[in-house]
Amino acid sequence: MKEYKVKEVADLLDKHEETIKRWIRSSKFPNAYRNSDKEGWRVIESDLLKLNKMIPVSEFEQKGTIKPEVNTLVLN
Repeated sequence: MKEYKVKEVADLLDKHEETIKRWIRSSKFPNAYRNSDKEGWRVIESDLLKLNKMIPVSEFEQKGTIKPEVNTLVLN
């Protein structure tokens, strides 16, 4: 599964990087992890797909980041 940096997630969702970090701290992305301070946070693609109730997956498709066939894997 693909991983995204905070900046990439912020760009995808059209949000500020600090908003994404706040979401990580509040467990909105439960599988996000950080190996070191230098590397920063990584958000797993499945966590982004779980946001589909708030953000249509088609927006991810338009930006070419998530393949359409992945949509069938979205958990309810």
